[in-house]
Amino acid sequence: MRNIRKIVAIIVALITTGLYAQDCILPVSIALDEDFSNIPLAAKKVAYNSLNRIATSNGLTTESPTTPFILTMHCDVLDKSNLPGPPIKTVYNLGVTLYLADTYTQKKFSTTYLELKGVGTGEVKSYINAFQRLTANRNGIIDMMEDGKKKMLSYYDTQYENIINEAKRLVSIQKYEEALMNVLSIPRCSKGGKVAAEFALSIY
Repeated sequence: MRNIRKIVAIIVALITTGLYAQDCILPVSIALDEDFSNIPLAAKKVAYNSLNRIATSNGLTTESPTTPFILTMHCDVLDKSNLPGPPIKTVYNLGVTLYLADTYTQKKFSTTYLELKGVGTGEVKSYINAFQRLTANRNGIIDMMEDGKKKMLSYYDTQYENIINEAKRLVSIQKYEEALMNVLSIPRCSKGGKVAAEFALSIY
């Protein structure tokens, strides 16, 4: 509960100071696909951080308290080999698919496929070196993000009234924090952004 109140307080502070209204920043959550369960933890952290950088570099925020959208990645091992040493080095060729999706409908808004090569002294370093090549300016990523952002914004343009109505329902049963988080998911740059921001202040 403390974390929720802290997030709400920060966002409300942004609105009241006008910072929330300056840029068209869309909310998204970050996750790795189920196949990452077989990948070492240290490498998973690098992959996760790479997705975070891709999101923030392309005008998305991963700090929103609620959002129906997710940026995620699927990873396949295309082949694995060893280079003679010393030291012996492990080589991984990975095929990764990035996509922006709506978690409610399971609909993929945009996607791109990349091949990454990692070389290191052991599997973990090889994976890490491969995921470090996943940068925001790689071919395909920028186009994927721009296409996905247009569809995300279109979602809010058409659904903001439903989101606000749900927030009003939550207010009626005194679930103020949940209502506030729902309405704050509506980007200021969308069609209903101004109405949503004003309603958020009235809830607060």
